[in-house]
Amino acid sequence: MRSLDIAKALPELSRAVTFKRLRELQDLEIVERVVEPGPPIESWYSLTDTGHRLSEAAAILESLAPSQ
Repeated sequence: MRSLDIAKALPELSRAVTFKRLRELQDLEIVERVVEPGPPIESWYSLTDTGHRLSEAAAILESLAPSQ
């Protein structure tokens, strides 16, 4: 997913906070960033194997949560 698309999907967060969180997830090897040279230069983020495993675990936890 393009970085700007991620930022647009999270309008309640400033772009600075969004990109800081993406960097933290990258440092934890949950997402990986690929930069495509431009013009325009674009950054793409995708889940790593670890990110996919965490996503699966989160889905299981979500299914166990009481519905509201």
